Amino acid sequence: MTVRVKIFVILSVMAAAMLGALYLAADYVILHRFIALERLNTQETMNVVREGFNDDLEKLDKSNSDLSVYDGTWEAMASNDSAKIKEFIHSLLGDSHGGWQGQQMVHYVIFADAAGRVVWATGYDAARDGARDVPADLIAHIHGGDTLLGFRTPQDKLGGVMLLKEGPLLVVSRPIVKTNYDGPVRGALVTARRLDEREMQRLSAKTHETLSLFPFAAEDAPEDVADARGHLFASGSAYVRYASDQRIDGYIMLKDVYGQPAVVLRADIPRAIYRQGRRSQLYFGALMVLIVLFCALLTDWLLSTSVSSRLEALSTSVAAIAASSDMAARVTYSGKDEISSLGAGINYMLDSIQTFQERRQKADEEHRKELLAAKLAAEEGSRAKGEFLATMSHEIRTPMNGVIGMSELLLDTELTREQREMLLVAKISADSLLALLNDILDFSKIEAGKLDLETIDFSLRDSMENVLRVLSVQAHQKKLELSCHVLPDTPDRLRGDPTRLRQILMNLVGNAVKFTAKGEVAVRVECVEDGDESVLLGFAVRDTGIGIPVEQQGRIFQAFTQADGSMTRTYGGSGLGLAICSRLAELMGGTIRVESRPGAGSIFSFSLRFLLQKGAAGAKPSLDASMLRGIAVLIVDDNATNRMILKELALKWEMKPTLCESGEEALTLLEFAHSQGTPFPLVLLDSQMPGMSGFDVAERLKEKPQLGHAMVIMLTSAGMRGEGARCRTLGIRAYLPKPARRADLLEAMKLILGAQAAAPNGERAAGEAVGLVTVHTLRERRTQLRVLVAEDNAVNQTLARRLLEKRGHTVVIAENGRVALDALERDTFDLILMDVQMPVLGGLETTACIRERERAAGCVARVPIIALTANAMAGDRERCIASGMDEYLTKPIQARDLFATMERVMAGASQGEVMKQ
Repeated sequence: MTVRVKIFVILSVMAAAMLGALYLAADYVILHRFIALERLNTQETMNVVREGFNDDLEKLDKSNSDLSVYDGTWEAMASNDSAKIKEFIHSLLGDSHGGWQGQQMVHYVIFADAAGRVVWATGYDAARDGARDVPADLIAHIHGGDTLLGFRTPQDKLGGVMLLKEGPLLVVSRPIVKTNYDGPVRGALVTARRLDEREMQRLSAKTHETLSLFPFAAEDAPEDVADARGHLFASGSAYVRYASDQRIDGYIMLKDVYGQPAVVLRADIPRAIYRQGRRSQLYFGALMVLIVLFCALLTDWLLSTSVSSRLEALSTSVAAIAASSDMAARVTYSGKDEISSLGAGINYMLDSIQTFQERRQKADEEHRKELLAAKLAAEEGSRAKGEFLATMSHEIRTPMNGVIGMSELLLDTELTREQREMLLVAKISADSLLALLNDILDFSKIEAGKLDLETIDFSLRDSMENVLRVLSVQAHQKKLELSCHVLPDTPDRLRGDPTRLRQILMNLVGNAVKFTAKGEVAVRVECVEDGDESVLLGFAVRDTGIGIPVEQQGRIFQAFTQADGSMTRTYGGSGLGLAICSRLAELMGGTIRVESRPGAGSIFSFSLRFLLQKGAAGAKPSLDASMLRGIAVLIVDDNATNRMILKELALKWEMKPTLCESGEEALTLLEFAHSQGTPFPLVLLDSQMPGMSGFDVAERLKEKPQLGHAMVIMLTSAGMRGEGARCRTLGIRAYLPKPARRADLLEAMKLILGAQAAAPNGERAAGEAVGLVTVHTLRERRTQLRVLVAEDNAVNQTLARRLLEKRGHTVVIAENGRVALDALERDTFDLILMDVQMPVLGGLETTACIRERERAAGCVARVPIIALTANAMAGDRERCIASGMDEYLTKPIQARDLFATMERVMAGASQGEVMKQ
């Protein structure tokens, strides 16, 4: 809002306020004065009306005295001769037509003697100009005891109003005496005049007001008369009442001849004075409006000329300076007042700003140089720090690769008990050191904001199986039930970052196994929200471990913190795992929650959103389970979660599952099915159950030949040495660890069912042909690979060769990238394990050359390459993938991680070939 507008608004408000004040003043000074004058005028009018009545009463009294104070009348009344009296009275009054009564407007004349007896009474009707009867109720007042005849002296008289049934009268009574008022009194003369409508019209014409007469005591009197009656009775003077803006009413009270209130006389008076006051008020208001409007416009013009226009000029100058950012410009002003002082102040301020800006520009330039130098120093320090961390990571991981890898190889050889225990201690210590190193590096990347998420296609169920397969060894060592339940309606083919998902689950499931002494660790995955392009999945890790107190639950997600300091001494750990999980979940758009009670276990849950793979190219061929369709299978497990998972798998493969939770119940179901002629061809049997174990059930089956045809797949949570031989002795066909991978379980069932159908000599021959199916035999049955290992470190070369050759793979060693390229010129390989840092030609450069050769040759399928590197810093994985590698593994290499990655990469390569064909 501009100053001009503000001035206009202020003047408008002031003008409105002034007009309001003037209106109130005019209302009080002018109109109220007119109203007061009107009231006084009304009171005077009522006095005039009263005087008019008094005049009529005086005239009536004059007419009475002309007859009553007369010697002839006195002598006639003194004769006591009725004939003479009547003759005399007739001579006085004359005839009714045009006689004395008509002339004097006397309606009733009554002569009474000294005893109060009526001697003569006559009436006159002015409307007909003829005689009329005297009202009986008037005659009734003529008697000796009435006040009308109660004269004390010859000069006494009595006059006033008298109420009769036919209406009010003006009455005058005088004694009959001689002309000189000598007595004695010979009687009384009563004269009366009716106050009828005609008389009231005469009085109204005389007073120039509209008059109305109402009996004082009338019950049906109008409301205004009833209201005025109270005021008149109390004060006795005239009463004024404002009836409307057009009329004002005046009231007076007339008493009767006995001194009592008789009638109320109302005068309806036009409010001419009030209307004149209103007009005067309007004229005054119009004049004030013109005066105020003129003053407001004059004031606005003066203020605009001397204030607002100059302020607008200053404002325009300041805005122009601000728009141009020219601090050397100055505002112009004139005059010697506050506005000119303001202009001078603005110029002074601009001088100060210009000086400050020049100083600041100089300081900013110096500060910019300092910041640039500090930035370069910080970048140099950060680069040096990154190089140091990368170097230290590489130098630590390289010897650890040999320690851990050789330890795993030694553990698979024949060792004494003491040697095995010492080697296990060394292996566990190396694994702990590696886990600590990985946690510290991950946490430093998260804190530095250099941890990037990738979006690639992956299988949810394969990822879950890989996580649980890695941790199943620890769970089996503690004899824990480890299960993963992915609900059937949960999508499998997703896009996201499976590596970080596996990292979160590895930490949560690993902690659950670590802090659980007995019972189970169960992972559950469900679809919380299903969409066309993405899904929200809910993950929950439940254990039956030690639990976490409520007051400690908020601390466990802080770095280097555990719920209780004693846990570090009891269970180990750096306290970084949950902090990393929490940060990773937040980066992926989720939040980790915990529900726990001490002694009752814990549930860690989180929700993450993933994209859905689109198109047929992204679909993975489903496992072929056609040969299992319609086969009845008995599932025996004391754990409800495991039973539910196996049941869902069986139903998905279109089998007919039957569930039971104990060995005794299993034997009963097997015998009942045999008796019904529908035996179970396949039994999934848990090895560890309360009461009768799985091996006890297998022994019972062997003892009963009629039940021995059922092929048993033993599932174990705690594999022990010697259990394989025991399985062969009891005729168990397959021995798999829990949780069993879908592919392993399906392949085992297909293998033993297919062998039985193909064996010509029955079940024994089928069992001898196939042998005991285990995870190792399943892997040995898969395709053997020809692997090129590009590695410059001799220890790592030996470790890789031993691990791969132990699995039946053919290994060729290349000590640098140049040698690897030469080997590829001479021979073909199924897989390449590529070290990143090598002399002569590094792994990234070598991979780029391989991919370029493949593109130049027009190869349909490319050779899968897995990076093996001791570098684990931010961006290392991305650089490897960008160079053309398919997977990325950090040293030291764990055998299970290596082979799981090889299987995943080879499965992807096979799928790609199928899709291209």
